[in-house]
Amino acid sequence: MKFISLLSTLAFFSILNVTTSSRILFVVAFPGKSHWLMFEPLINELLNRGHEVTTITHYPLKTDSKSYKEILINPPWIWDEKVNMSAYFTRAVRKESVIFKITSLWGFGISTTQFTLESPSVKSFIENDNSKFDLVISEQFQQESMNMFAHKYNSPLITIGTLDYADYMHNAQGQITPWSHVPHFVSYSTDKMSFMERLENIFVSLYDAIGRKLYYLPKMTELARKAFEKLENQQGGRLPSVEQLEKRISVHLMNAHPAFSYPRPKMPGMVDIAGVHIKALKPLPNDIQKFLDDANDGVILVSFGTFLQSSKMPPEKYQAMIDAFSSLKQRIIWKWEDDKKFPPNIYTSKWLPQAEILAHKNVKLMIGHGGIFGAQEAVYYGKPMIIYPFYGDQHLNGFKIEQSGIGILQSMDELSTESLLHAINHVIHNETFYKNIKIKSEIFKANQNSPLETALWWIEYVLKFNGAPHLQSPARNLPWFRYLSLDIAFVIFGALYIIYDFIRKLFNKLSTDKTEGQKTNNFKNNKSKKKKSE
Repeated sequence: MKFISLLSTLAFFSILNVTTSSRILFVVAFPGKSHWLMFEPLINELLNRGHEVTTITHYPLKTDSKSYKEILINPPWIWDEKVNMSAYFTRAVRKESVIFKITSLWGFGISTTQFTLESPSVKSFIENDNSKFDLVISEQFQQESMNMFAHKYNSPLITIGTLDYADYMHNAQGQITPWSHVPHFVSYSTDKMSFMERLENIFVSLYDAIGRKLYYLPKMTELARKAFEKLENQQGGRLPSVEQLEKRISVHLMNAHPAFSYPRPKMPGMVDIAGVHIKALKPLPNDIQKFLDDANDGVILVSFGTFLQSSKMPPEKYQAMIDAFSSLKQRIIWKWEDDKKFPPNIYTSKWLPQAEILAHKNVKLMIGHGGIFGAQEAVYYGKPMIIYPFYGDQHLNGFKIEQSGIGILQSMDELSTESLLHAINHVIHNETFYKNIKIKSEIFKANQNSPLETALWWIEYVLKFNGAPHLQSPARNLPWFRYLSLDIAFVIFGALYIIYDFIRKLFNKLSTDKTEGQKTNNFKNNKSKKKKSE
């Protein structure tokens, strides 16, 4: 009997697992390793929960799960062939034209999207796959064409924003960003703007909104319709535009957090999951562990992320850094990509376990580029920063760091041995930075649930309620003049004008009649006086 009871229990849970298991398609088309690191823990945990996951990606996932399938984008995107790495260092300045940054992001998004959609493995999957997916999860970073997969499989759509909030994400949820206090995500303003800063913010935001609608999104639609041409022929009708596809997004999972993001209004379908990429710490390699443990005067971590390579700096810049570092009593651990020889207090490696290093008690400071993932890790582990921004949102991240008192913002074009030493000593010997970063770290960790648990809860919520249409505001289908009630304002002001005009004309008529009456009376009086005088 016990054996039969056990079999019944196992059968019950087997059925339960089948009924709660879902088939999920991840589309991670951007060729950025740091972006992929945000998706890895989500995919692994969904597999652990019994879901079947298929992923379009540049990067293989380390897993033995039989429920996982991946479509690797081949040939791989090779950054050195696509981008002049040295140019990023030579043109790096404290402030780059915001218009240039926006336009560059459009071009970069179009080129990386086209590269993915023209990959033989992806083309074959689009044309030949007849699977059914319960949910599509796509990255929200200049890859809007990928949302067409949700149309192909007629499934709900979740997007994951690997950067902080941006206006276009709010627009997709049916919300217009209040530009009076919310700066554009690649701007240099804070949420407390002067009149001129608000004027600039409105101009930049309008440029982005109009340019996206008239140029960028039509280009993305063109790429999507070309790639899914077979689907269009099968359906016998025009495929939806990318702009229409954005309106079917159920939930945006955002790489944002109050510790790092400016307060702003948002729809219920916009959920903060910043820190989801921060995993349980692993043991450090023995040589790095010893290098850090023996650093009695502290350690400075130098890393410009997974994309930028320090070895591609102009020689005068990296030599200035080497000269500065060699004169310090602190040890330096530096992500460096070639075999150059360094002074004994500098440890270099082509790859570094950044989170594990930042967590070490002897690390006093991080020097980086202001990438959002690295900055979040530094905040999480309570390390102040010196930021040398290069592109995208890095300038704004640097301004946030400086204004929060958890680091300072520098300019690569002004980098010298003297300026770097001054910046390092200013941070390391100023207790205020460490007090501020400790508070920020506590805020960043003070979540009701972990970022991973929050993300998974919302993914399964959308699955459970078939896209959660109750979260979707009707505002997403309203034209902007109706959203702002400008048509109502026009009618009200029109009615007020009509009333005003009627009263004005009536008053004028009464005034005219009174004047005419006075003229008539005056004429009669004058005529009467004239007769009496005769």
